[in-house]
Formats: sequence, C-alpha cells, structure tokens
Amino acid sequence: MEKVVKGFLCDWKATRQRTLDWIDGLSLEQLNQRLPRPGLNSFTKHIYEMGEVQKVYTDVLRGVEPDLAHIIHLTFDSSQVVAKTKEELINFLNDCDREFYSVIDEIYNWEEEVSVFGENRPKYSVIELMIRHETLHHGQFIAFGYVLGINFPKSWIDTWALPVK
Repeated sequence: MEKVVKGFLCDWKATRQRTLDWIDGLSLEQLNQRLPRPGLNSFTKHIYEMGEVQKVYTDVLRGVEPDLAHIIHLTFDSSQVVAKTKEELINFLNDCDREFYSVIDEIYNWEEEVSVFGENRPKYSVIELMIRHETLHHGQFIAFGYVLGINFPKSWIDTWALPVK
C-alpha cells in the first residue's frame, strides 16, 4: 500500500506542477480573459475551483463529509473571478497544498474508508480523485489553449505529446 500512496502522491505533485506551469506560462490578462464555458468562464476561475475542490478532498481525508456549497457558488453563481496577480493564484494553490500535505502526514491507515459524496472509498483513492479532477481541467485548458492560440508550457507539451502547431 505504501508504494501505491507514494505513486499517487508523486503523480499529484506532477499534476499540480503542470497547473503552476500553466499559470507561469500565461499572462495575467490571459488567465483572466473570458472563456466561452458556462460557469467556469476564465482560467482564473478554473484554478480557484481546482483549489477549492482540493480543500474538500482534504476535509474528506480528515473524515469530514464533503460540503460543496462554496464550490457550487463559485462554479455556477459567481459571474467573474479576476486575479490581481499571478502570485495570488500561486499562493492560493500553495496554501491548498500545504494543508493537504499536513493532513497526509497524519494518515497511517490508507485503506481506512471515508465517505466521498455518499460512497465509501479508501483514503488512498481520494488522491486519485484529486488527480483526475485537476486533469479534467487541464484538458479544458488544452482545448481553450488551441482555440485561443496560447503557447503551451514545455511540461504540457512533453506530458501530453501536444503538437505545438
């Protein structure tokens, strides 16, 4: 089990780094530009939603039932989320990671089940859910990136074998 958890944590770190590479590779204007996607209508809003979902999964690892009210509001109710600086986004995600890793350090039984949206799952699988969620957003970033003519970070080109032209 230890190898599985280490593998998931390594994959999570790489997934989050790709998100940070995305932020680094775009201008603040690009991060805040309006996207033709209902609800998650900017890269900034996607990034905040990704962090908020990570917070929910961190709570799940603590044994707390997920509360999606804040995420639902962010995703569907709020009209525009604008970052003032790229550092604001990076700091937000780093704070989410710090909290996540502090909880990870306290887990000794990764096979213990927790409730995830009414379904019992072993704790180690929560990390896989986080990776899957963030990767879903990465896929949307790629689609919008091609439409908007965004230059992809090298890590994205290498990871996803993206054609650069």
